[in-house]
Amino acid sequence: MKFVFSVCRFFSFCFFIVYVCSSCSSYLIVNGGQHVPKNVTIYVTGFDTASGHLTLEDISHHSADPFTAYPGQKIRWKISGVRHFLINNLVEKTVKVPLDEVFEKKLHPVKFFSKSWKGSLKDSTGLHGIAFVSDSSGHFIDYIYKIVWRKAGRNHTFDPRIQIR
Repeated sequence: MKFVFSVCRFFSFCFFIVYVCSSCSSYLIVNGGQHVPKNVTIYVTGFDTASGHLTLEDISHHSADPFTAYPGQKIRWKISGVRHFLINNLVEKTVKVPLDEVFEKKLHPVKFFSKSWKGSLKDSTGLHGIAFVSDSSGHFIDYIYKIVWRKAGRNHTFDPRIQIR
């Protein structure tokens, strides 16, 4: 009986350590202590083939155009509830010098037949030297990108924004 109790305590302790480590690593601390999720998803929930407009939402079903992001976050674009729809490419709309790129690597599709795309924002030090814009809510980098998408054999283009705080 004593052995069973020891084993249960050991497994409880291991579970606690795994839980604490995973919860600590799922958030980033930005802007003087604010906690933001390390991984965020932008859901593509609708489209208009006449204008090329896409409906982008965050996990709370709020509009994700513009989408507020923070240095170091990993962003995933996921097609949600839209059938027979495909994203062909995600690229920066305006051509700039390579130092102005805000993503660590070129945005790319998620592997294994997924219709999702992903990318990781550079950390704060990687974003130094990029022009910031100011408004009443503070300073941010206004990143305009282009989503090239396909529906019914035709390509369409939509130009949403990410505001990196």
